[in-house]
Amino acid sequence: MRTQQLQISHLTVQLMEHPEVWSPLSAVEMLSFLVEHGILKALDQQQVLDFGTGSGIVGIVCGLLGATSVTLSDYSAIAAQVAAANARQNGLTNVMGVQSDRFQQIPPTPYDLVISNPPVQPWLFTNLDQPDNRTQVAAWNEAGADGRLVLDALLTTAMQFLGPGGRLITSSSSRHGHRQTLNLLDTYWPQRWRQIYAAQHAILPDYHGPYIQIWQHLQALDGDLRIYQLDERDRRFAPQTDAAGNPIVITELSLSGPPQPTILRLLPSGDWAAESPQGDRLTILSAQDDRLPGKATSEHWYYEYYLFEAWREG
Repeated sequence: MRTQQLQISHLTVQLMEHPEVWSPLSAVEMLSFLVEHGILKALDQQQVLDFGTGSGIVGIVCGLLGATSVTLSDYSAIAAQVAAANARQNGLTNVMGVQSDRFQQIPPTPYDLVISNPPVQPWLFTNLDQPDNRTQVAAWNEAGADGRLVLDALLTTAMQFLGPGGRLITSSSSRHGHRQTLNLLDTYWPQRWRQIYAAQHAILPDYHGPYIQIWQHLQALDGDLRIYQLDERDRRFAPQTDAAGNPIVITELSLSGPPQPTILRLLPSGDWAAESPQGDRLTILSAQDDRLPGKATSEHWYYEYYLFEAWREG
């Protein structure tokens, strides 16, 4: 089995490559930021849960930084086994791989840190009649019809697995539906969370391409931009169609207060009807209205990648 070597700040991690285990991609970006900014510096004597571990890289880095014990959990039994083997290959001994459907089989230990780089893609290549048998490794980055299955479990349940003063660190993406993520953080972690990182990335046609229509369908329903283009003033918008095939533009506009999700429809007059995602008419905008997004500066589509930290009171 081939081994790949990854550099995370000053740490070198060796990982066995397995054809049925998702390889680290955004996890490298996540860990590099966390290590270089000292957010993982106080792991001595701490118990860590790497939730949705995949190759194990997130939990391995925590172990190399001094965590006393690391639990590596994944819905894929093979991933849990490979992650534990990878941890041992990197010199860690107090590690345990656990096959678990979200938190259902997680040992009820009060963890000091629950950390995750959860999957983000919606169902596409996953056979829902046999979700344990995913012939395409990309399917292991799929999590529910809207891609939120694992992230929602983290945001709604992780606190129950944290000891006093324990932390949750998770990534998320605009592709998850960012407003829904913020709503869950406010609901389950009121005044106990912060965004610590955000970076914009281009959609990769060869990799993300099959999912684009699904994300466009979802954002046409709720107005929450998952993927978008940029105009010359870096305003985000998505020219696409609605569920009925009618052309629309999805964006955020300040109409009578703070920016709000807005669906724009071109009228025969050349003006634009601004609607809420629920279909309520908000106003009519002339074609010259400066609030309307301009032309896209390129053919590229983008998404945003975020990191959040939340905590339980000590």
